[in-house]
Amino acid sequence: MYLTLIHGIAHESSVSFVALLQATRSLRKGFETVVYFHGLGAMNAMATRGFPHTGDSAFPGQHNINNQIETLIREGGTVYVCRHGLSLHGLREADIIAGAIPAHPSDLQDCVIHYSRRGAVINSTFMI
Repeated sequence: MYLTLIHGIAHESSVSFVALLQATRSLRKGFETVVYFHGLGAMNAMATRGFPHTGDSAFPGQHNINNQIETLIREGGTVYVCRHGLSLHGLREADIIAGAIPAHPSDLQDCVIHYSRRGAVINSTFMI
């Protein structure tokens, strides 16, 4: 089992993208893999990214994070997105990437406890 906690802003650094690459690699190596976006990290899971239109890339790599989240979900990984993290930034659950699961803020601690008890590798990224 492999759990990644992501508290990093999309495109502000490579932290979130690298964490997703690591999670995808663990999934491909046979680990049950879960990614949990919390706090400002919830912004990573927005399907509404793009300029001048949603889905368009204003610069090369603008959709790297979106594409990696979609790949992780398609290949069998689980992605949770903190509802409180979304609401703090005026983001709507309806706008998250298809297949991502909105979660209550207290679910983060429950998730860590659950996977810790099951002996999971826990990778936590945090960006201020």
